[in-house]
Amino acid sequence: MQCLCNNKNQNNTNKQNKNLRFGREGGRSATFGGHHNFHRHHREGSNNSNSNGRGNYNNNNNNNNNPPRQPTAVVSLNSRQVDRLRSVLDQVVEIHGRENFPTLEIPLHALIGIISRKLRDAGLPLLHVKLNGGAASFVFAQSDSFPYSDVDLIFPIALERDSDFERVREAVFDALLQMMPSSTTNKSAITPETLRDVYIRKMVKVTDSDRWSLFSLHNDYGRCIELKFVERMRRAFEFSVDSFQITLDPLIENPNENRPIIRAESMYGDFMQALFHLNKRLIDTRNPEEIRGGGLLKYCHLLTRGFSATSNCRDMEKYMCSRFFIDFPDINVQEMKLLNYLQNHFGNEDDLKFDYLHKLFCVIRDSTVCLMQHERRQTLSMVDRLRQQLSFNLMLYYQQFEGVNGSNVIYYGNNAIGNYRHRKHHHFNNNRHWQNNRHTNRNSQVFCVSPISTIASSSIEIEQQQVNNKELDQEKDEQTVVPEFNVEIVDTVNIEENKEGEGEKKRKKKFQQQKMFRLNNKTILFPL
Repeated sequence: MQCLCNNKNQNNTNKQNKNLRFGREGGRSATFGGHHNFHRHHREGSNNSNSNGRGNYNNNNNNNNNPPRQPTAVVSLNSRQVDRLRSVLDQVVEIHGRENFPTLEIPLHALIGIISRKLRDAGLPLLHVKLNGGAASFVFAQSDSFPYSDVDLIFPIALERDSDFERVREAVFDALLQMMPSSTTNKSAITPETLRDVYIRKMVKVTDSDRWSLFSLHNDYGRCIELKFVERMRRAFEFSVDSFQITLDPLIENPNENRPIIRAESMYGDFMQALFHLNKRLIDTRNPEEIRGGGLLKYCHLLTRGFSATSNCRDMEKYMCSRFFIDFPDINVQEMKLLNYLQNHFGNEDDLKFDYLHKLFCVIRDSTVCLMQHERRQTLSMVDRLRQQLSFNLMLYYQQFEGVNGSNVIYYGNNAIGNYRHRKHHHFNNNRHWQNNRHTNRNSQVFCVSPISTIASSSIEIEQQQVNNKELDQEKDEQTVVPEFNVEIVDTVNIEENKEGEGEKKRKKKFQQQKMFRLNNKTILFPL
């Protein structure tokens, strides 16, 4: 069968198909230099053509006897996607420091450049840099308001020896030190251990069958920034919607290039199907038992963000739960893992945290088959306890606004939702640039972020908090002065005796046991 790219009579067709057009039926793979880049990947465990809409873009035309569309993993970006990629690289990322350390603010492309130079200075040849995660999905999404909160940068390098991991660590800390403001005093006295405690949220090192390391930078708003240094990684994605990897070198090296050729790859194996899942907000994967943690936490995260699971993915929930409990069998480790995930990916979005815990509870309750009955109840009790503690903290916070005009606090069971209705239109700016105005349609219902910690704490901390609240209430009661009244305490008044009257002595004796109060220019007597 003759390829269309080699047919001289199809020159017009080649010109039209040179750049990949997304959103069309029968889309072809992109061509680089006139050659096909067909990477055939056998998909395992995803046969639900009805649920994922595969027939919408299959190029099957029996009348013309055309061959079926071959799945491809590599494409090139069109002009719209290049513009969106530029906007991502121009975003100013924030790395928040703990205590009194400054916040590091730097454009994403500058962050990539600094880390790349530090790696080369450390003697680690860098092949290229790739963009992964929610930011890569944003580049390909059809919607202009597609929300994303995580940016994953992948640096493929050689990590043959254990000393290479140490050099990567030093390069990252040197980059953080260079990004600190020039006004920072005593830079030379800042040690790598200090930088780790201040700016690094999580560090991971894998040296068994895979070889890679990860540095998660600290951000208070849940905008997860992860640096991955990879030599080999068997499973490079969790779900199809987060399987996109974009090579950034053409834009980093030549930022002013008008028409750069930028390649992107879907580690899912079928780029067009992964793109369809992204635009239709569908969740699908294959072999979740290969993912560390089974992808359970990420799966519930996507459900919370409004994605829907395909029937194939719902059937694999039991495998997600099984792998999660194999990797994290201890209840304390499970709780710590869950708390870290909430803080890393939701920040101060307390309403989404509550919804996330509810969905996680339902998935574990309905799909766990590998645990004994008491172990399953133990995990469900832990998730439910975190949910109730979060709801309790939300309730305490929203009670502060019960007396505010135009506000209405509604309690649903153990959940407290503050519904603030504004008569005028207020632009809700929560300073979440990476969320792309996700709250645009929620101007009528603004969910306030609690200043108190809504991360579930221990029962001892909650009891201590209740004691502190009681002490504060007592102090307020002692210092409270009613503004409408002017109460003046007057000493016991000695009534002058009327020597001429016989009953004056009895009246004097009676009034000496009383106090006289002046209230609104009236004299009121209260017995002691």
